[in-house]
This record gives sequence, C-alpha cells and structure tokens, in this order.
Amino acid sequence: MATEVDYRYVNLSIRSIFDMMIGGFIDRDPSYQREIVWKRQQQVGLICTLLDGYPIPSVSLVTTDVKGSKRECLDGKNRLESLYLYMSNNLEVRGHRYEDLDISAKMWFGNIQIQTVIFGRLAEDDKRHYFRCIQEGVNLSKTEQIWSEDRLPFVFNLRRVRERRLRDIQEFAETKRYSDFTILCNIAAMIIGAKNIEKATAGHSTALTAWVRRQQMKDSEAQDIMGVLDVILTRLHAVLSVHRTPDKVRVSVTLDLARYIVYKLHRDQTADLDRMRSFVQAINDCLAGVVPDECPPHLAEYVSVILRDTASKTYTRKSFEQRFNLIRVSIDLL
Repeated sequence: MATEVDYRYVNLSIRSIFDMMIGGFIDRDPSYQREIVWKRQQQVGLICTLLDGYPIPSVSLVTTDVKGSKRECLDGKNRLESLYLYMSNNLEVRGHRYEDLDISAKMWFGNIQIQTVIFGRLAEDDKRHYFRCIQEGVNLSKTEQIWSEDRLPFVFNLRRVRERRLRDIQEFAETKRYSDFTILCNIAAMIIGAKNIEKATAGHSTALTAWVRRQQMKDSEAQDIMGVLDVILTRLHAVLSVHRTPDKVRVSVTLDLARYIVYKLHRDQTADLDRMRSFVQAINDCLAGVVPDECPPHLAEYVSVILRDTASKTYTRKSFEQRFNLIRVSIDLL
C-alpha cells in the first residue's frame, strides 16, 4: 500500500508566483533539477497560450521550511522560467514585452491563476523520486537522471568536478543536458577498473545509469577518484584544445585517449602530451584524406576501427580492447 503523501491543489496568481520567485521564496533550480530545455519558441508559446485565455499544466512545489513559506520546484521549471522571463521584461512575445502593456493588461495577466500542487515537506529521496516520475513534455535523458542522483557521493563529487572544469570539458564534449556525463562516468570507470584498463567501462544509456547507481562508495573514496579524474581532464584539455577531432569520432577518441592516460598513470608513467597531440593530428589528417598513404599501419587501422565502431554504434569490451591496443602502439611509436 502506498504511503500517504501530504499535498494540496491551490490556485496562485502569476503575480504572486513571480513575487515569490524574485523574493527567493521559490527555488527554481534545486540540485536534482535539470537545465532549462525549452527553446525561446516554447517559452513564447507558453505566454501566448496564457494571453489567449487558455490554461497551462500545473506546477508542483515542495515546502522546504518549517514555516511553510519557502518552496522549491519539483515540476514545471521551464514554465516558471518562461513566466519569470516575461514578467521581468526579458522575453518578447508578439512584438511586445510585459513592460509595454498598459496597466489594465498587466493586472489582467498578473491575476491569471495557475493551478499549483503544494507538497508538504518531503524527504530528499522522495523529492528525487517524484521528479524523475513526473517529467512531462521533454523526457529526462539518461544523463539528466544521473544528475538528479546527487545523494550518491559519487555523483555529488562528479558534479563538483564538472562545475569547476566545465569550460575545459566543452573543448571536447557536448554538455547540453549533461550529455558529457557519459564521458566523465566512463573515465571514472577506467580509474576504478585500472587493473583491467582494456575493458573498463561504465557503458551508455540504460547501462550507464545502472552502473552509476551501483557506485555505493564513501565520500572519501569518491573524492580520491575525482582527484585522478581532474588530472586526466587537464591532460585531455592540453591535447584536444590544440587539435579538435571531427564531431563524428570526438567522443570515441576522447575516451580512448583517457584510457591511454589512465593506463600510464596506473604504471606511474607520464603520458607524453606532444606524442598525443601528434597522434590526434595524424587522425585528423587520415580522416581528411590529407596523407592517407603515409599513415603508419597501426594508426591507419585505428582510424578504420573507430569509423566502423562509430557507424555501427559498437560499444563492446572487445572493441575497447582492440582500440586501446592500437592507440597505445600508435602513440608510443610516434
């Protein structure tokens, strides 16, 4: 039998919601929330819906203090963001901004009632469970699901590294909707499984989320892993900020380079950054067909394998092992 949950439905005016947001009484971005995923067209569409007199889906808020005056957004972050942008004159709709409306139109819009679900105080795990279950419109990606698992020390510490190194990560990874978590988690898996580096992986998609949830480690253990991850990110940035690989192979090459760096670290050896840069440049040349006849055999085979894996979306340990052996020999021979 389900546990009884304390909640109620109320109607709140747009003006009161906006006042609570600017007053700090509604947290639109609690730690488990995803990034804003609506584009400007969708934000404008929501305001147009309201201006045309139609209702919008409800917003869910959870109480966070004893007095019941502070709340955080469980569901409806993109709707709240759209209201906030329009009411603060940062969203143009049908050729006007909110400030351009006359007084009566402003009062009419501000008095529009938004159905709101107000929860009593919930345990942190219950908030995250509800958040993951209730998503509407744009479903949570697997990496957004991982982002919301910040109660796990592994995820909490991984998020801290990402926030600190985001600009560097953007040199070699797409970061929208936390998609770079696939790369970061797989590098972490290499660090954890360094003794069998050829096959260490966290997987992707559903396998990735399952791997993350199995990482039931202490905070100190997670911090140790993130310390090594920080070193690897520094070295990847030093290489990939100089020579960017084509989008179609960027993730695969980045992970293969990370595997090579972990391999060297595990043996107390230093990965030669100049050799790695030369390797990436040679890959780019081969892919561009600049010097295909001059590609060393191992390098040419690596390019062939990575193109094959990318085209077929192959993510097997056998493939990782093959590519690792090729990249290791190729870099060491340069």
